[in-house]
Amino acid sequence: LGALPLLAAAFECADGPPPAEEIRGREAAGNVGDDAHRVVYRKSLALALLDVLNSLLFYDPRLVLDGLFDANRVPPRAAELLLTKWLAYAADVRTNLGKKLAALGFAAVLAMEPPHGAVAAALPRVFAANVAALLAIQSDSRDDVDDGDDDDDDAFDDVDDDDDEPEDADDDDDDDDVPDNIGENYGNELSAIRGALASFADADDWDDDDDDAEGYYTSPIDHEEELLHFLRALQVAQGRGDAERWAAGLGEESRGHLPALVQAAEEKAHQAALPTPPS
Repeated sequence: LGALPLLAAAFECADGPPPAEEIRGREAAGNVGDDAHRVVYRKSLALALLDVLNSLLFYDPRLVLDGLFDANRVPPRAAELLLTKWLAYAADVRTNLGKKLAALGFAAVLAMEPPHGAVAAALPRVFAANVAALLAIQSDSRDDVDDGDDDDDDAFDDVDDDDDEPEDADDDDDDDDVPDNIGENYGNELSAIRGALASFADADDWDDDDDDAEGYYTSPIDHEEELLHFLRALQVAQGRGDAERWAAGLGEESRGHLPALVQAAEEKAHQAALPTPPS
């Protein structure tokens, strides 16, 4: 619970309106609006903080929501902003981990029995966001299967083709436009990168014959199957009589994919129930 005030405050700084003193400082400097770099940075930071929120929700949604909506811990405006953007930014998540965490966080909230009062009215939107996150994960998986080695070879071919292009006759003039210190710094950075890569040359983790997946283990969440958590949330909603209403409120595309999504979740549940064959 101690992390929630910090999380809410950080999110408000990243995605909320800038503080009054920051606005005054920018106006004094003649810069009234946010520049493009700042806008992108703030959005990226907000999405990263939502990954943290989804991780917390997955482990204990009721404790997290109780803490967020405790006015003695978190200002109501900060809690409201965090939960509003939790749903509003669901479609903007780009990383595989972010999509997985979003799907797990949404499912955890949907599976709460009874529903938490702070989010009860928003559960249809949470359900729609959960379906969208799962469909995005499935789409990424299909893309990974479709992207074979040939695509990688083409990418390298494109790089090689650049070497065949005629050199610009004015290259010397272009070089003169680059300050010497930038060229020196760039060279130093390249040397550092090459040295770091060389240090990995004999590392055990880079051995192609090493099939031990534990070397890449990062978190228990890696072993969680988001479809199983979605199925559990759907079963809870069916028990309350909410599932049909939520499904009817989906967009046309998501509603059309929902039966296949549920079928995939049921197949995962069936596979998980099978006894593990002896090794």
